[in-house]
Amino acid sequence: MLQNGIFPNSYTFVSSLCSNGVCVKFGLKCHGQAIKNGVDYVLQVENSLIHFNGFYGFVDVVKSLFSDMFVRDLVSWNSMVDAFVKIGDLSNAHKLFDLMPHKNVISWNVLISGYLIGGNPGCVLKLFREMSGLRFKGNDTTVVCVVAACG
Repeated sequence: MLQNGIFPNSYTFVSSLCSNGVCVKFGLKCHGQAIKNGVDYVLQVENSLIHFNGFYGFVDVVKSLFSDMFVRDLVSWNSMVDAFVKIGDLSNAHKLFDLMPHKNVISWNVLISGYLIGGNPGCVLKLFREMSGLRFKGNDTTVVCVVAACG
């Protein structure tokens, strides 16, 4: 793309980093190009960078990206919680989840599935009860996790 004189914009980086199967080397190049092209502080690019780095377990990078954000949306928070879940740090994932100003079913499912994968079905059921008590409606993912936690 660059070799042909076509310069990327923020949409280029979001779609590149969110593609399934993005290899680490390509993702790191995208991160560098986002910085070079001055789009690394566009919210959607920041969220994509958090998601990419969290997927590969680069939690120190994720923490830095998250703390440097001027604006955080629900995707930012969910991606950050998910990064901690992916490395098995459920304690920090839960602390961050508790700090979230707003939650949706994805927020709940990220933490619920993390506790299920981490072998803590009691926390899965506790979170589900808390979620239900706050009038959040679960989805198929929620039901699968709760059923799996039961047995």
